[in-house]
Amino acid sequence: IYCPELCLILFKVRDRDRFTRSALLGQACIPFTALQLGYRHIKLRAKDGDYIHGTLFVHIKIE
Repeated sequence: IYCPELCLILFKVRDRDRFTRSALLGQACIPFTALQLGYRHIKLRAKDGDYIHGTLFVHIKIE
């Protein structure tokens, strides 16, 4: 990453099966400079931008 101040990380959660198109369940966009190391819960938003009840549990490690 050459310019972390301009970098955004996009997380998307999709539901996919063999018979239908994949549906977006939730998403989150976080500035790279706002990421904190370790295990974190990322709040997800629906298509319309409202928060949903689900979170994404991630382990963030920057090397």
